[in-house]
Amino acid sequence: MSKENRSLIINLGVFLLIGIIFLISISQYNKAKQLKAYKEYFSEATNLKKKSLDEKPLTEEITIYKGKNVIGYVYIGLDYAEDIYGHEHLSLLKLEVIVDNNKKIIEVVVLEHEHTPSYFAKVEEYLPTLKGVSLSDY
Repeated sequence: MSKENRSLIINLGVFLLIGIIFLISISQYNKAKQLKAYKEYFSEATNLKKKSLDEKPLTEEITIYKGKNVIGYVYIGLDYAEDIYGHEHLSLLKLEVIVDNNKKIIEVVVLEHEHTPSYFAKVEEYLPTLKGVSLSDY
């Protein structure tokens, strides 16, 4: 192997290692940022674990921990509303449902939507009524 090829392989390895370290750092930063946001609802939270779901409309489950104990969950889901009068396309609604360890809703947060202001105003009126409702009621 020539000296140039050896140098090229070493440089490639170094850049690959730097890239991996960068990706791990970004992932840890995002996790810490998300945990900080969920401390608004779970002040004693020390860790979280994300799990992708294949069940529509749920796309993600986040388990919130205090040490090794589960203290709550966050479910992220999205769906499209069909056949809405005046709309020719599907309208996205993406929600984050924050629940306590007993599966009672603490908060429902709209992450994204493609609905008209008049329709969305009705959604915003309805969401606060879900606080304290058990997930088993749905």
